[in-house]
Amino acid sequence: MIEWAKATPQAIRTGFQFGGHAGNGGRTPPTDVGAYALATLCPNIQDIYLSYTPVTDAGALAIAAGCPNLTRIDMFDTQVTDVGAMAIVASCPKLKRIQFGKTQVTDQFALAIAASCPNVTWIGLNRNGGVTNVGAQAIAASCP
Repeated sequence: MIEWAKATPQAIRTGFQFGGHAGNGGRTPPTDVGAYALATLCPNIQDIYLSYTPVTDAGALAIAAGCPNLTRIDMFDTQVTDVGAMAIVASCPKLKRIQFGKTQVTDQFALAIAASCPNVTWIGLNRNGGVTNVGAQAIAASCP
């Protein structure tokens, strides 16, 4: 994975990473505009890490529409809700690692993971008050 500061179309063919948290070196984190650019310019990207950024459902919807080959999505501590998160899991059947902790997702998203992600091996939904035992049980029941 590469860092935002070093991002070029050639460098982000397979992975994109931006740690928008305290260690971002003063750089401005990508927003929905950056997510849209990734989705538009890098349709074969496999890993996207946009945690600790102000990305919303608009950015998530762009990723869902433009990045069908994703195997890993990490959007911890973003402004994404069920709308954007569910679009990503519905549009990216190759997902293996899903992180939407500290977002605004609910059991609806957990049910979508259970229904749409047969290859998933790791799920992070921590710090989401809307994900309950109902969602956890649905995911557990869908595990091979």
